[in-house]
Formats: sequence, C-alpha cells, structure tokens
Amino acid sequence: MSGLQISGLSKRQQISYLLIVLLLLFATIAWRLFGTVVVDGESMNPTLNSGESLVVMRKYKWFPSLGVGDIIVLKPGNARTDGNAVIKRIVFIQNKTGTATWPASIRTKFGTFAAIDLFPADNQNCDLNRPNGIYVMGDNLDHSEDSRDYGPVTASDVYGKVLGR
Repeated sequence: MSGLQISGLSKRQQISYLLIVLLLLFATIAWRLFGTVVVDGESMNPTLNSGESLVVMRKYKWFPSLGVGDIIVLKPGNARTDGNAVIKRIVFIQNKTGTATWPASIRTKFGTFAAIDLFPADNQNCDLNRPNGIYVMGDNLDHSEDSRDYGPVTASDVYGKVLGR
C-alpha cells in the first residue's frame, strides 16, 4: 500500500480535510500570537490617534528584541496602568547591570530634548539605573503618564509590540 489512505474518502476529500486542518492550526497560532488594540487617549498623538486600531504581536518572548523607538502595549491590570492597557514608545533600555549610559538627547515627534530634562537624576519616581529597565514615554509629552511618572517597566510588563495599523 502506498501513501496514507483513509477508508471511504477520495484523494480529493483527503486533501480538502488536510487543508482544513492546516488552516485551523494556522488560525490558532495566529490567534495566540497576534491581536489588535484600539488607541484610546491622546498620549501618543500625533503618531497614533484615538480610535485607531493597531496590530500587536502578543508574545513578548517570541517577537524580535525590543529596541529604542518601538511602540509597545503594557499589560492591562499592571500596577502602572490602572487596569487599562497603555501604549508607549521605548526611549531607553538599561542593560543587565544598570550601568548603561543614557543618551544625551531623546528624539520625539515634537523635537529633540536633553535626556536630563526629561529624566532628571533627582526624579524620585524613576530609577534611572534599574537593571533591564525599559523606559517608555508617550509621543505627546504634555499629555502622557509614563516612565517619568512611574519608572521603568520590565519585559514581563509588555503585552505586545505594535507591528502596524
């Protein structure tokens, strides 16, 4: 006997069933890895507007490493988010030992600012040298609660990485 034969089914039916199983498997994987979020608020204006839908890769351990400039979604219910998901841009990532030097300036949609002005060393809310700390800000600096207020986040605080609109 050559090949797999399911009794009572034609070759065409077997291929159809196989394609359906593969499609369901792909849909299940995509459902677990990807999702959408809707922007609510003005902290990411002008980049993202309230009501806009975003595609998010949800498994932070699976997506390419996070980098400065990436837009991420912080988990809802996280102590920093007051029960709602939060969308922010990464502006700095501290190394494992907490010894990485901050850049002299941070570029935003509204211009370039001295890092020391945005994250002063005496800011009691933000430990600038927390090992593996991910520092986030909204693009609309005057209307954003972010790492300047609640300090750095960790990779486990990340719900997902925004892939597109």
